[in-house]
Amino acid sequence: MLNNLSEKSIIDAAETGLMNYFDELGLQATVSWDFVRFRELVSSHYGWVNPTVDYTCRPIHPASFWVGLTDAAGHFVAFKSYAYFDSGDFEGLFRNGELFWSPDKRPDDFSRMGQVHSLSRFVPAPFTHAGSQWTDRNWRDLYLAHYLTVLSRLVTLRYLDVKFFTGCILDEIKTRTVPNQGYDYPEDGINLLLKGYSPHAKKMVTLYGCHMERNVAVARLAGRIMPRPPAAPAKPSVVQAHAQS
Repeated sequence: MLNNLSEKSIIDAAETGLMNYFDELGLQATVSWDFVRFRELVSSHYGWVNPTVDYTCRPIHPASFWVGLTDAAGHFVAFKSYAYFDSGDFEGLFRNGELFWSPDKRPDDFSRMGQVHSLSRFVPAPFTHAGSQWTDRNWRDLYLAHYLTVLSRLVTLRYLDVKFFTGCILDEIKTRTVPNQGYDYPEDGINLLLKGYSPHAKKMVTLYGCHMERNVAVARLAGRIMPRPPAAPAKPSVVQAHAQS
């Protein structure tokens, strides 16, 4: 039956379940396009801002956004960000550094970058790329990073014209279930991208590029329509509610 659902009906059902789940946890979802605020938020929690979502490193496309969850006191317990790219391709932008920096902002050690490997397929724009994220240690057992990934996919699918979702993960993350279960990338969409020095991480790494087509993202949502049946009437879209406030 799920195969007969439209993209919109899948998104609607997933969003309803997700919003009700956040209500049960006593959390409020937020969507924002303010990356000055985001940089301040990240700096206050763990200091390092991923340059792909840092406006001091590269221009941030206005369709880029971040999602967050706040508790009853209004304190953030988790957040996650996404940069939107409307030109180029994932591998090409990684190779020339423009996934992270403007040409005039490349770090001095960029020329030391290790061997870049080709992805299993061409991943053209428009796409979103995952940036900085954080979850309060007292909330990590509830897999909020996964649910924020789902929320961000819903926002993207509903409001943005994208062909792909992308991200980069280190080897120590890939060896766990995080890429497939937490970030929900299919196995064939997790490819070795860099082995050697990373001017982004400032150390020797084994880095993987993650990618997933829009239709695959929708199908994966449909396969697990979010995470429990709604306990109350459907609520307005979180993005619409944010925009109206």
